[in-house]
Formats: sequence, structure tokens, C-alpha cells
Amino acid sequence: MHLQRTLSFILLLPFFISCDSSTETEAPIPYMSLHVGDVRQYFSEKDSVYDTWYIVGETHRTDGQKVFIGTNEFGSLEDTARYFYYFIRDGYFYSTEIDTNSEGWDLPGNPYVEQRLGKTFPKDGDKWIHIDGNKKEQYFTAKYIGSKSTPAKDFKNVYGFQLDSILTVYYAEGFGHIGISFLEKNISILVNYVKVNGKEYGEYIPQDQLPKRTSSTNEAMKTEYGFLGERLD
Repeated sequence: MHLQRTLSFILLLPFFISCDSSTETEAPIPYMSLHVGDVRQYFSEKDSVYDTWYIVGETHRTDGQKVFIGTNEFGSLEDTARYFYYFIRDGYFYSTEIDTNSEGWDLPGNPYVEQRLGKTFPKDGDKWIHIDGNKKEQYFTAKYIGSKSTPAKDFKNVYGFQLDSILTVYYAEGFGHIGISFLEKNISILVNYVKVNGKEYGEYIPQDQLPKRTSSTNEAMKTEYGFLGERLD
């Protein structure tokens, strides 16, 4: 009887192993995440312009929504730091205002000027509205493009999110935002350095070593949209 039980267990063991391994699935890797300390430095080869984006902290909107604080540094005529606010909700990466006192916006049902900039788990052909309440509806469409070469590294599993015929933003699996192309101006801005969740790629150039922007360069780079694809006020 003991031998029979042993043989039965041995025969069933591969079945248990098979069942156990079949239930183990790898968690999907997001195309955008936010962590305090993240840094992305971008470079435009056409205009030799750098722009560095930092996530410097966390706070809450006036309605309690937790947001991450971002700021930019670039060789510029401007010296005053500006702060921007971001969060991830329901599978989308958003930019937002910190309160409802934003001037120049008339967005019924969207008092914080939330803008959907990307999807954390996109699929080819996904389409979503950019800004709820905007009288002129604009949509992002996701297109899988495979690999994308940047000064920081060659990224795999990259999506391009195209906003109408205006721009395309690029997101890499596990790295998030890696660049943008302004289609009408024929300008591309791509990462030359990325630090995401403590992992670094590329070469960071300190702020005091960045070439200064001139007024003519600023005018050439002027657009209604930021480097994340957000509509500027």
C-alpha cells in the first residue's frame, strides 16, 4: 500500500509542477511611471538645445488628488523655475493644474485642466481624447513602432502616441517618455540621459555646462505644446 501511494505521488508530481508553472505569469511592465528623483535630459540635434526634466517631489491638488511635482532646466533667457504636476490614474498619464484658478482655459467638467498624455499599457490602435471639455477635440492614437534610437540608448518595445497631425510622443516599455517629434516644425527632441526609478542610461550634462539658448533659438522652438505633448496655456 505504501509503495502504491509513493508511485501515485510520483506520477502526479509532474502534473502539479505543470499546473503551478502555468499559473505563473509575468506582470506587465508599464510604459510610464513616476518616482521622485527621476531625471530625463533631452537633446534636439537640429537646434543643439538641451532640456532637463526632474521629478522633485509629491504634493496634493486642492481636491486631494496626489500629484508628482516636475520642473525643467535648460539654457535659457529665463531664470525663474516653473513647476508642473503629474499623476497616473485609470491607465493614463496625466498633466494637471494644482488648483482650479487657471486662466485662459474654458473646459466644462475639467476644472483642473487634466490632459491625458499617454497610456501606461497601450495597445496598437488605441485612441483617446487629449483634453476633456476642449471645444476642439483632439485625439492621441497609439502606434507600435518597435525600436527607437536616441542619444541615451537604443530602446526596444516603443510606442508612438500621435496627436492628430501635430506631434508624436515616444514611450518605451519600462522607461516611459523618451522623446517627441513636432511634425509641422520637423523637430525631434530625444533623451540623451535617463534616470528612472534609480536606473541610469546615457550621459548627464550638468546645468552649468549646457549651452545657453538665444532669443532666435527660443523663437524657432516656440510651439503651443510642451515636450510631453501637453497643450500650454
